[in-house]
Amino acid sequence: MIRCDGTYVMCAMSMNDSDITNQKTPSSAVSAPAEDDFVFSATISQRQTATAQHERRLHLRAFDYWHALNADREFPLFADLTPEGLSPFKDNCLLLAFTEAGASVRFCGARVKMVLGGNVEMGTLLHSIKGNEFAAALADRFVSYEGRTQAAEFEFIERSIESRGIMLPFSAHGDGAQFVMVVVNHRERLPEKAGDKPAGKELAQALAAAASTCAEVGAAVVHPDNTSRQGLYAALAQTFAFHIAASRDPVSYRRYLRTEGLRQQKRAPFTPALKLTFGKDYDKTRITEYAAALSFAARNEITPDGLVNFLNNVPGGIKGCVQNERSLKKGGSLGRSVEPVEQLMARLKTHPAVALNQINLRNDYSLVLVRRKEDGTAEVVAPVSSSEHQIVRAAREILSKRDEP
Repeated sequence: MIRCDGTYVMCAMSMNDSDITNQKTPSSAVSAPAEDDFVFSATISQRQTATAQHERRLHLRAFDYWHALNADREFPLFADLTPEGLSPFKDNCLLLAFTEAGASVRFCGARVKMVLGGNVEMGTLLHSIKGNEFAAALADRFVSYEGRTQAAEFEFIERSIESRGIMLPFSAHGDGAQFVMVVVNHRERLPEKAGDKPAGKELAQALAAAASTCAEVGAAVVHPDNTSRQGLYAALAQTFAFHIAASRDPVSYRRYLRTEGLRQQKRAPFTPALKLTFGKDYDKTRITEYAAALSFAARNEITPDGLVNFLNNVPGGIKGCVQNERSLKKGGSLGRSVEPVEQLMARLKTHPAVALNQINLRNDYSLVLVRRKEDGTAEVVAPVSSSEHQIVRAAREILSKRDEP
């Protein structure tokens, strides 16, 4: 008997093997001074660490160390961590183990303790650290399988502290992520006084830094040797997040765009951010298509975190989004593939259930969608068309949970 906490659950009847890339949920570093933010950059690669040159930030050195330990495995082994290897960033390091109870502290450096609000003992669960927004944001990140298995640079801004760092997954046995290393650098944010003019200057600097991050990611996509669709999707997600964050202060954003020789138009709100990412001279047709895709994602209430998955699942990808967006602007309607979520869920609720022994499989493994009944048990709605990549991801998530300490 299967018991479900949610309404619908995807159940795996399958597995295989594929590569998991360091494709990150992108975001920007911009935040209004009075708001909290926890955002991720799009891609971590040797190309990025090489461009650091004279500014070898702590999180980039940590990535170099992680990459060196990784060898040809999916994730480096936690047991391969050494005091000597950790010494350059020991004080800024947080080591966590993923347990059934949540993310548990294995080691916490002195500077990370300051970010977490004081003394943090071994075995402390992140979600048990009360009143600390950084700990809560980390704990939320690690709830999902993707959050535990994706290497990601991040920036977290709260009222008193601004933190920048990197999350790097480790494995207990070489398959699945059971640990993570978080390396954090932070600085205190000075309180702002009423009428204090430098606040505007600082916001402009934050916009410039976030736009620079977008440009780095975009440069990797524009490079002639880079033909990765996932890399493009990640760059678009980075741009999407930058646009959303920058738009929180439209006056400052317009002022910044003017300094870059750009202006925002109501009919094409995403174009300036896309030009900041890919360059002002980038192909205009592609910029227009990317802008339409982001508009279609926004119309469907997709967040930057979910954009890559959204583009992967919309039939036709970017081209499909463009066609749908243009159809809607001409007075057309949404196709069934992008039916509003509420309407889709209502129709799914009445879909007849099937028995497992009535499902005929063409392959050794498949995925099925199960639905929660009123008594909390589950019933099978239908088998789901699934690619080898989806089967592999489901298998790894199942096996990683089995291998958790």
